[in-house]
Amino acid sequence: MSNNICEIVSSDSAIKLIKELNDNEVICLEMNLNIGKLDGLKENNRNELNKYNEILKYDFKNQLNEISKYDNIRIWSSIYDADDYCLLLFLCSKFKDKNISVIYSNEFNNYATTLTNLSVDDIKDYLNKEHILKDYEK
Repeated sequence: MSNNICEIVSSDSAIKLIKELNDNEVICLEMNLNIGKLDGLKENNRNELNKYNEILKYDFKNQLNEISKYDNIRIWSSIYDADDYCLLLFLCSKFKDKNISVIYSNEFNNYATTLTNLSVDDIKDYLNKEHILKDYEK
């Protein structure tokens, strides 16, 4: 798996768009990290998030374990969407030993606040605008 890329999105609606691009593994992490204050984050365990996930009965351990199997992680994000950006920060912290790259949906289209605001053709063009994060950026 080390040569493959694990694609990370933050919504179920974005999965289909990315799957039309390539055969890479696509994992959706709808973690809603923009709930509550970030300074309460301790070992990926915030009270607000835990309460929310208890209601949903959703456990992210399987997805995080799956991501850990890959050396290369590409995150689809936006600086205009708080949940997308918080997810990017979380993944950089959690997987800082991995090769992480990010593609921002809003970088070349200010109206594309999330990935789902783009067409498949736009997304194909965005692959050329991938940012490979350096260690200090993670």
